[in-house]
Amino acid sequence: MAKNTNLKFIAVIGGILGIIAVLIGLLPSEVSWWYVKETVFNNAEYLNAFGYYTDYNGQVSFVDDYLILISGIIFLAGSVLIMYGAVKEQKGIAIISGVLMIVGLVLFCVALNANENWDAVAPYLDWLDNQSTVFYGEFLIWRWGLGIGFYLGAVGAVIGIIGALVV
Repeated sequence: MAKNTNLKFIAVIGGILGIIAVLIGLLPSEVSWWYVKETVFNNAEYLNAFGYYTDYNGQVSFVDDYLILISGIIFLAGSVLIMYGAVKEQKGIAIISGVLMIVGLVLFCVALNANENWDAVAPYLDWLDNQSTVFYGEFLIWRWGLGIGFYLGAVGAVIGIIGALVV
């Protein structure tokens, strides 16, 4: 029993990493959840977990895709609830919360991949509609991919689920 009490903090660490991933993803930088970089002038655009897109001028707009917003909310809720389940030593809540974190990540990827209207986000992103994958790649002077915030969220989800299983 004492072993499980000490290991519950693994789930808490996973939840904290998840919250940090969402919070730092709000900053328009390399730690966002998705990015597009233009290599000639070093311009970059960023997308956070809630579907807000920041262009290279610093203007913020909402990507007209509520599935990304829902995925961010689900991921954040899972991150908070996994810590609650671990602290209260409720294994069921912790496991379900870990699954919510994974569902949020998967839903973000599905919504990102399903977006067929990138030129509505920014007119110069119309070339992205024809690419084979939106998760990473290069096209002429553009590079894009999942950002550090997304990967930090994935690590938090994995650690959270491992911690939830030992609560």
